[in-house]
Amino acid sequence: MAEGTAGNELPSCNLLLRPRAGWRYPEVGSAEDHWLVADLLLNHAPSGAVLTDPLYCDYNLGGDVTAANRRSERYIASRQALFAQAQAWVARQGDVR
Repeated sequence: MAEGTAGNELPSCNLLLRPRAGWRYPEVGSAEDHWLVADLLLNHAPSGAVLTDPLYCDYNLGGDVTAANRRSERYIASRQALFAQAQAWVARQGDVR
């Protein structure tokens, strides 16, 4: 990325984590950044903050990993599984309230 190429993608949807914060990307084959962000937003919101500035990087979906994932079934499957999991997280929170 530092060389202006997208061959090595930067994950995280522009997510910044404090060193040694303890958060880890899940072991999924695609959309691991989306899984982590959804988990943080839905299950750990008080532990973080959403900032509009500063812009840390331009997220690029033109990398080799994304291209390979899009050609595989895991691209859609991971996102469908995340949608179902996010619905379960939200439903569980509704039961607690």
